[in-house]
Amino acid sequence: FIKPGAAVRQLIRDVWLEGDITLITAPELLEELEAVVGRGSLQPLLQPSEVHIVMNALQFRAEVLPALGPIPALSRDPKDDKFIACAIAGKADYLISLDKDLLALGRVEAVQIMTPHEFLNRRLNEETEA
Repeated sequence: FIKPGAAVRQLIRDVWLEGDITLITAPELLEELEAVVGRGSLQPLLQPSEVHIVMNALQFRAEVLPALGPIPALSRDPKDDKFIACAIAGKADYLISLDKDLLALGRVEAVQIMTPHEFLNRRLNEETEA
C-alpha cells in the first residue's frame, strides 16, 4: 500500500484479483493490516481507494483460515512468525514478501519464500515452458 512497486501492483491487480492465485490469510494478519493502514502517520501516504478495494477483496476473495492459535518461533523476527504459520496452515506453495527476515529463510517446510518480482518471473517462465 505504502510504496508498491510494479511487481506488487501486478501481483495484486493482475494475478490475485483476476483469480489466478489464491491468497490465504488469517484473522491475526487481517487485524494487523487494519491496524497498520489505520495509523494516522500513514494516512498521507495511502491511497484510500486502493486500501478500500484491497480490504474488501481480502474479506470476500481471500481464503481466510481460522485463528492460528499458538505460533511457534520460525524466524529471526518473532513478528514474522504468524505469516509463516499462516502459509503452513493454509498449505501454501509460496509466501510472497519483501521482508528481508522472511526472504532470508528461503523455504520453511513446503513453503517457498520469495519476492513478488521473483514469483512473477517464475510464473512467466512456467507459462513459457508450458
